[in-house]
Amino acid sequence: MQNGLSKYVSRRSTFFTFSKFGAWSKAAVAALGIALVQPLQPYEASAAVMITVKGTVNSAALGYSEGQEVAFTFTINPDFVETTGSLFGPYLAWWQASLPGDVPLYSHLEGTGFTGNFDPDYGIISSSILNISSLGGMSLYLPTLISGYETPSGQSVIGVSLEVALNTQNEFSPPESYVDPSAFWLPYAGTYGVDSTSLFNLDAWNGFEIDTLVLTATEVIVIPEPHSVALLGFGAAGLAWRFRRGRDSRV
Repeated sequence: MQNGLSKYVSRRSTFFTFSKFGAWSKAAVAALGIALVQPLQPYEASAAVMITVKGTVNSAALGYSEGQEVAFTFTINPDFVETTGSLFGPYLAWWQASLPGDVPLYSHLEGTGFTGNFDPDYGIISSSILNISSLGGMSLYLPTLISGYETPSGQSVIGVSLEVALNTQNEFSPPESYVDPSAFWLPYAGTYGVDSTSLFNLDAWNGFEIDTLVLTATEVIVIPEPHSVALLGFGAAGLAWRFRRGRDSRV
């Protein structure tokens, strides 16, 4: 198993090294502000953000059927902090957790057909990655040996990876220096179409080697995590109540 996983790490690391500096297609991204009490400004203190990737299965594998519609939802860890692997500049925002002691980049993963429980600290064998270019090129990678997570065929999930260009009209604005990933993504909440050349894979260990489910991505959805939205709503209601109480006391 160790040899197979070592090859897996090498293969995935090479893939993301090239994607990090490769040329992205000229797809662009519209920034959709979210109005709670007032319009949200970029990089404000954030709620947790969920990124859902939807797609269809290219050929039957891992207990999935050809043509089956699937979805994988990644929750960005709201407690993530800057790491040495993170990179920021005028054309790219790159968050990465790869070293011992790094706070996990993702706090939860859900997927069609998955059984078991997600543990973000279990058995990390390579870098967890999330990046976006100014032109809408996006990579998302969770290469974690997930304790107890299995595919419908009973194989252990060891990684989900995505490389895609988002089909929208405007550009992202990557920060010049570190910003909390949830804070960055919250103003860009919305549903995005994707180009036809996306790379979208689910990898699992069958006990002897790695099996890969190849999918075609159809859309990417960015939304605030519902629990966080509820907390923000309660906070806004509390501020409104205090304002009204103070006003009434002066009448």
